[in-house]
Amino acid sequence: AMMWNGIQVNQAEAGSETAVVTPTEMKEEGLLTVAVTPAGITLNGAMVDAFQLEDQLTSELAGRDDKVVVIVPHDDVLLGQVVEVLDIAKASGAESLAMLNEIGR
Repeated sequence: AMMWNGIQVNQAEAGSETAVVTPTEMKEEGLLTVAVTPAGITLNGAMVDAFQLEDQLTSELAGRDDKVVVIVPHDDVLLGQVVEVLDIAKASGAESLAMLNEIGR
């Protein structure tokens, strides 16, 4: 586990059984998944900008007991973009962050 800005981040390795989650499973389990790609940021598959991400995460997390956000950074994005998303998730009320290398590999 890594520590970032006072919040614990667990990084699962792609290929480990717990890391391989298909988008369908994520939808069924209701996980909040934020992908950071060269094309932009998506929340559960829908393209959003940083302001929309914060608003939508805040409202989604407010009604949940399980305040977990899964971050999926693409290999070709800058670290600063991923850190921005981590900060937004934390500011939006996330109590736990998980990072996956890739979904459904």
